[in-house]
Amino acid sequence: VPFSYFHLLNILISLTVLATGIGSLILVEQHDSPSYCLAFFPYSVVTFVLLALRQLSGELADPFGEDDLDFPIADFMRHIYDNVIAMYERFSVL
Repeated sequence: VPFSYFHLLNILISLTVLATGIGSLILVEQHDSPSYCLAFFPYSVVTFVLLALRQLSGELADPFGEDDLDFPIADFMRHIYDNVIAMYERFSVL
């Protein structure tokens, strides 16, 4: 993800979380007896989902690095090399 899009995404997530919080507070204030559970649970779920998606997209953005979640490129290359050598030895005419 380009650097500018990453910051735009962070701004949009922050605005969404802020708007959800304000909307939840307005919903609670419209009732005669304010129940803060009505505001807390939807706000928590929306915030958790948005932040989890941001974290997941950050982890999946570069799958070819040295992190724990990245693909083992050296193992893939070694396996392909071994298979190519085996096929070459099997089908060589020499």
